[in-house]
Amino acid sequence: MTIDGATRKKRYYDQLVFKARSEELAFIHSHEVRRHLSNIMGIIGLIKDADDRQTEFESSVSYLIASADNLDNAIRHISEKLDI
Repeated sequence: MTIDGATRKKRYYDQLVFKARSEELAFIHSHEVRRHLSNIMGIIGLIKDADDRQTEFESSVSYLIASADNLDNAIRHISEKLDI
């Protein structure tokens, strides 16, 4: 195989890997990050619109913390993928 052929194959392989990683990151972003962010925004909306915000906050804080932790994990997962 010539150097040009090997270079072309390597470039093609690199493009395939890049495309696969990009698609995986897009999937993680749309299904993980957005889901957890939507949960947080929904919980905040419930608290904001509640007649008794303190009571609503107290009953929702564990869900808010769980969603924030899940969002943090999703972002860390993306960061790990980017470092590969």
